[in-house]
Amino acid sequence: MAALVLGSLLGSYIHHDYATWSRLGRQEFMAHQMLRFEEYIAVPQPTFHTVARMTVLVFEFEGKEVIRQIFAQKSPVRLTAAI
Repeated sequence: MAALVLGSLLGSYIHHDYATWSRLGRQEFMAHQMLRFEEYIAVPQPTFHTVARMTVLVFEFEGKEVIRQIFAQKSPVRLTAAI
């Protein structure tokens, strides 16, 4: 069921994007893509920025896991999955 909902949402987003660019035309689409290229691809980010972003991302996920484990230890009821 979740796959159906997520697939429908993604499909409607893609359809909306195609309809928007179709309405705006080729020149607007190319101008938008050139702007994105100039901002993100033509001048790559320094390695430090990339490493810093990845470090923050890892700590964010690990932090959530640590908080989950702390609350799991304090919880009097443990739910286990039946195999």
